[in-house]
Order: sequence, then structure tokens, then C-alpha cells
Amino acid sequence: MGIELKFNEIFELHKDDIGDNRKDRFFELVERADIICPQPQLWNNFWKKFILPKKGNFLMPFILTGWWGTDDDEKNQRFKEQIDFIKKNDDETIIFEFFENYKLYNEWSVSGTSLDENLLRKKNFGVRF
Repeated sequence: MGIELKFNEIFELHKDDIGDNRKDRFFELVERADIICPQPQLWNNFWKKFILPKKGNFLMPFILTGWWGTDDDEKNQRFKEQIDFIKKNDDETIIFEFFENYKLYNEWSVSGTSLDENLLRKKNFGVRF
């Protein structure tokens, strides 16, 4: 299972790439599955805001029992499908801004295998290796 990080901590792990390209970096991290998906409450709010009004019960997030019944690859694939759907219908900036400005439960499931283990230990994210 992934590691939980707050939105800004994701970029802190990749300080060499922080700057004006944060939005592009966000989408790159999702594409590479460094960011797997939002945690359930945030993911549900994202889906309700951007997908439910346009398509109803389409591309539903894996939450509740779906969270435990899917692996990280399936979660990441669904999140990427949601992003692609929104990009076809809206400006992709609204996706990044939604997550960047979200005030509650802005945590993510991220891949522990592609991140610096020493940094994660130092920051005490409760990661076990």
C-alpha cells in the first residue's frame, strides 16, 4: 500500500523540480505512479465536483470497500482516467488548483518504492522498509 503525504510534501520530496512547473510536475508524478491517487475522502470530493455532474456514476473512485479491494495500480489507473476525462472537457489547471487549494484531508497515497527512503525516514512518515 502507498504512503500518505500532504500535497506540498510531495513537491518537497522533489525539490530540484519545484518552481513554475508545479502543475506539470504534479501530472508527471501521477503518470509515473509516484502519486497513486488521493486518499478516499479527497478523491470522493474530487469526483463529485468534476465527474458526477457531467457523467453521473462514471469513473467512480475506489473508496469504501473499493479502496481495500483494489491494488495501487488499479487506483492509479482510475485516477489517470478521471484526469484524462476532465482534461478533455475542461482546462487541466482546475484539477491542480482543486488539490492545491483543498483545505481538509489533503493527503495522497504515493509509491514508496520510487521515493528516497532516507528522506522518508528522516521526515518520520511512519514508513516501514
